[in-house]
Amino acid sequence: MTSPQASERRGPPAAPADFQPEKCGERHLRLFDGNFDQFWSYAERHGWTGVGEFAWSVPHPEGEADAVWRARAKQCFLEVERRNMGRSDVVSLYTLGYFLWHGGTAFGFERDPAKQPGVRERGYRMLLRARQMGYEKASLALVGVHYSMVRALDTAALRRMRDGTDPSPTPEWWPSTDRLLEDLNAMGAKGLAGAFLSLSSIYRERWLMAEYFHIDHKGEPVRGPDPDLLKASNVYTHWYDTLRAEQNLTVGVPSPRP
Repeated sequence: MTSPQASERRGPPAAPADFQPEKCGERHLRLFDGNFDQFWSYAERHGWTGVGEFAWSVPHPEGEADAVWRARAKQCFLEVERRNMGRSDVVSLYTLGYFLWHGGTAFGFERDPAKQPGVRERGYRMLLRARQMGYEKASLALVGVHYSMVRALDTAALRRMRDGTDPSPTPEWWPSTDRLLEDLNAMGAKGLAGAFLSLSSIYRERWLMAEYFHIDHKGEPVRGPDPDLLKASNVYTHWYDTLRAEQNLTVGVPSPRP
């Protein structure tokens, strides 16, 4: 597995010689200059699912072929990373990692032709690095990232058994499901209530998977759900409620803005 530092250093591939950054539009031009205020306002309103929409908001002139526009939009997205690679402070690291991970969803999990780390892997490594530096916003972001990873892995196992199809493989660099669960549990133990809520949801969803589809999270046929799954979900819900009360937290997802 590529080290976090190596993944961050390599960055995106070079832009084509004919690339015209001024055609990327007002939103991206702000990001090129390191001004992410508009981006964070958008993320606050629309949540992390809206980051991909923001990342693709490159003007599409009438008459430009869709394939040409998509290639140009992707390059604009990569240019945001290139223009901000020199910023090494933890807030910039978190910001760029958040943008690349969530904005890169539309680009899939592929690596570039030279087998370098792909867009989302680089973003993920940046979030990990920011967390290692003690930045709490990165920890909060990684709760959501690790929850989405576990769900993707569980869903892939279900589809393989239920539909007889082989869904797009999850990336080889993803941590194992067990490691992701351990990480969420550790973050909850450190006081991040959302990690316990994520764990509660994961175990309840696994219980429902076995109840309605008679398939467990590993893709194995079962007669019914393991009652321990529901017990675990209830325990984590209790721990979430306890932490939320102790910390006087409001219900809902906190703003991702630094």
